[in-house]
Amino acid sequence: MIQNRIFVMSSGRNVFQRLLGLITLFLVVGLLFYLFYHVYRLLYLLTPLFLLIAVILYPKVILHHIKVIQRSFQYSFIGGILTVGLQIVALPMVAIGLIFKAWAFRKFGSFKEDLGSTPASDNYSEYEEVVEKKETPSHVEIRRKESEKLLSTYDDLFE
Repeated sequence: MIQNRIFVMSSGRNVFQRLLGLITLFLVVGLLFYLFYHVYRLLYLLTPLFLLIAVILYPKVILHHIKVIQRSFQYSFIGGILTVGLQIVALPMVAIGLIFKAWAFRKFGSFKEDLGSTPASDNYSEYEEVVEKKETPSHVEIRRKESEKLLSTYDDLFE
């Protein structure tokens, strides 16, 4: 005898409860966007302070950042415009990042003068070529390797 079973996923809530849950979800998401907007606006107003802190910590950070933006224009004009647009939209995060970068360079080191790769020098390192003698394996080692190969079943998988 064949039994047909039908499984239905139901939360046990009526239409009014589902609608109320959906409205609550939209209100919570809307509230989060509203709060994010105000926090972001406050950070945008504090951006000059962040940039000032970065300049005080390590002034070369701002100049290096401007050089990076200039280099993006040299590679591609459209890429440079997109970089500047992203910098403007994300200006508070960029300024906070510059503060951390300035702090790190002040604490741990400084920028290299060139922004690109280091040029190859004309000086060559002296070296001595070492020739290693190849030792012939002993008769015992050859037999041991052959016995290991015979005992190995892994190689049989590829035959």
